[in-house]
Amino acid sequence: MSEREIKAKEMIRMLNGFPQTTENYDLLLDSYMQQLASLSTEAVVRAVRRYLSGDVPEQHMTFAPSVPEFVREARASEEYLRLLNAPKRPALEYHRGNLAPFEIMSNKRKAENANRPVLHEDVSVEQFRSFSAARQLPVGAKWVAGVIYGPVEANSIC
Repeated sequence: MSEREIKAKEMIRMLNGFPQTTENYDLLLDSYMQQLASLSTEAVVRAVRRYLSGDVPEQHMTFAPSVPEFVREARASEEYLRLLNAPKRPALEYHRGNLAPFEIMSNKRKAENANRPVLHEDVSVEQFRSFSAARQLPVGAKWVAGVIYGPVEANSIC
């Protein structure tokens, strides 16, 4: 079966799904076929299915679409199929550097607190709280990622 015959068969199928709107189906079918000649068969079939299932926005549910309405939907189907069959972009990949993300964050926190003396290392937050509650830490000490830093040392100007 040629592409023209397939398109004609699909158009007849669509027109049979609606009440008769013309006395001369041959002339109407010829009008459709002239306008659909440049479109792919897949696009025409998809447009017919969308009209028969009522999926076309602003579609009249009682009457068959006019030639311009149907051609507009067939062109939209052609564009959809083109995008659907276009080559896919490769997925984004994560390229890990020399350090894991937690190591990067840890180094950043160490750099932020480089001006503070280290009082204790490998301390849990619960231990920090108990030291603080027992007033065993100076005012201004802080806990960051398992390290207790002392207060910022004031530079003495002589």
